[in-house]
Amino acid sequence: MPHDKWGEVGVAIIVCTPDTSLTEAELLGWMAGKIARYKVPQQVLIWDEMPKTAYGKVAKKIIKEILNKDGWSKGQGQ
Repeated sequence: MPHDKWGEVGVAIIVCTPDTSLTEAELLGWMAGKIARYKVPQQVLIWDEMPKTAYGKVAKKIIKEILNKDGWSKGQGQ
């Protein structure tokens, strides 16, 4: 998503399988050392489900609209 300082930053949106839980700290801790620091998401969002198209694919456009509605389009790097 847009960011004032870095231009863009990564945001991870995850959906846990039933009967599992995961926190942002747990996911970021797992990623540490596995991927380059600049690729680590600046924020992790945990959703109940991903919006999907009529064909069953993840609707990236709808995800961007949701994030923009929540203020991500301003580049404030939440």
